[in-house]
Amino acid sequence: MIHTKTAIPIREFTLDTSQSIVPFQYLLSPPLPFPSTSIVSLPIARASGILSRKAELSIDLLLGAFLGQLHSGVQNDWYGQPTLENSPSPPTDTGYSWQETFTGLFEGVLGQVEEDEAAYGITLPYADIRLYFSRAIGSFLFDDVEVPSLVWFTGSEYDIYLTLHSSTTSEPGTIAAILPNIAHAIWGDPLLEALMMGPEDRMAQGEGPSSAFMEGYKDGGGGPVLVFTRQKTKRIWYSIFLALVVLTKYGPNREGEGLWITKKRQWARAALGKAVLALKDAPCY
Repeated sequence: MIHTKTAIPIREFTLDTSQSIVPFQYLLSPPLPFPSTSIVSLPIARASGILSRKAELSIDLLLGAFLGQLHSGVQNDWYGQPTLENSPSPPTDTGYSWQETFTGLFEGVLGQVEEDEAAYGITLPYADIRLYFSRAIGSFLFDDVEVPSLVWFTGSEYDIYLTLHSSTTSEPGTIAAILPNIAHAIWGDPLLEALMMGPEDRMAQGEGPSSAFMEGYKDGGGGPVLVFTRQKTKRIWYSIFLALVVLTKYGPNREGEGLWITKKRQWARAALGKAVLALKDAPCY
């Protein structure tokens, strides 16, 4: 559906469910049609200063349009984790209410961190978080989602690659490829998308991405996900959920682990501190 409903530049995957080669199901991605030396990840391009203001706006517009196409064009009848195409029915942990589905997901990861918070290196005000969450549920904060959309969820700018500039122009090319990690994909609220979080320094305000991104999102068919104050509060909750998922995904500190994993944990801990503090007075109406 992604290939027929969107213009997102992802390759056609091969799914092997036979478990005849390895004892689990897997996706096989074909090689990219260009050498790795001709592309650069979006964060590296931003940090290196090779993007002009015009190029930044163009990329934000295009990225927003891609997500707008995904969320409006690839939809489902129920909420929860995607299943294989030949699955006869949805799994038992799916639902027909996003608020109920998200509540189960959120309480699951929050409880996991709480049970072993020393290992995760964080102390959270769990009673306050649950109080704020009950207030959100009582206000039906998450119940404004009418149709389940395919949400990439943990996708970030590190999964997006640009073509490098040619010898005839100083401007970098467009988005050449997106290499999605679909392990956490879900049928849910488009606002759950990590790319909807916006700059890290404004994450706790729930303001979302740039105006160019949101303009592209609208042009791509995306709905008004960040118009009202309550939607900004909802975005803060999704940032907390993302940070909890990051902590549980990478687990407690391990000797000899990569620096990038350590940085992800550091981000998650800092994000939780800022976002939980912002929830105290965040409106749910």
